Amino acid sequence: MENFKLLKSIDTLKGNGNFYLPPNGIFYLTKNNQAVIVETQKFRQSREIRYATQSGPMLLMNGEINPIFQKDSKNLNIRNGVGILGNGDLLFVLSKEDISFIILHDF
Repeated sequence: MENFKLLKSIDTLKGNGNFYLPPNGIFYLTKNNQAVIVETQKFRQSREIRYATQSGPMLLMNGEINPIFQKDSKNLNIRNGVGILGNGDLLFVLSKEDISFIILHDF
């Protein structure tokens, strides 16, 4: 979603690859610039949402590491992520080399 306009529908299919590791999530900004990250299945379209992008998988859920991630994972790729700090500021990270999801969390 860009500037309140839906550009592409949410992908709720099942498939292979990192995008489909459960649960994937949606990051969005409201018209009041409030940042929200929510599981795709819990996302509800609203006229209040200015920008939204779907990504997957969610690294943290309720402050806990997604249990699908394993410390000895061989699933290595250049990764990026977004988070919302306690004060509402946004944190964007991008690895410069191949890493696992668990290493991204330890950043």
